[in-house]
Amino acid sequence: MNHRENCLIKKIIGRIRDFTRNRPKLSIVLVITFVAIFTFINVEAIYHTSKPNFCALCHPGTGPGPLSQVYTWRQNVHAGAGVSCLDCHADPGFFGYMQAKVLGLYDVYAEIFKTEEYKLAVLSRSINNPSYSAKLVPSTRCLFCHTDSVNQQIRTT
Repeated sequence: MNHRENCLIKKIIGRIRDFTRNRPKLSIVLVITFVAIFTFINVEAIYHTSKPNFCALCHPGTGPGPLSQVYTWRQNVHAGAGVSCLDCHADPGFFGYMQAKVLGLYDVYAEIFKTEEYKLAVLSRSINNPSYSAKLVPSTRCLFCHTDSVNQQIRTT
């Protein structure tokens, strides 16, 4: 940062400090409003990006193949049972869900900045590599719904 930018930042910080000292109640209202709006926008973004229609933006295929995960899911019994993408692609619980959302940011980056060949190679990797596929959807996530004993064990840990 050069001297000019440093002076500008100090000037802005000084104005904010003066504003908060001269108008403390308004400052508190503005901070609370900002936090509420920021939280609302993030909750809405997380909600809408967790829907299969959002996943279909990157997986738009309508037949068999590496871009058709949402299409094949819609043909599957899981869609009819209300099981969505993150039910299988995220660990159970709030932290598992948030971890999947944060890790999904790379997928959004790849969708925007990587080539179609790169994306097809990544998506095809799970078809050809069972150990990689098991990392995407570990059997414990399947067993969470499909067995009582594992389901109870997961919920107690």
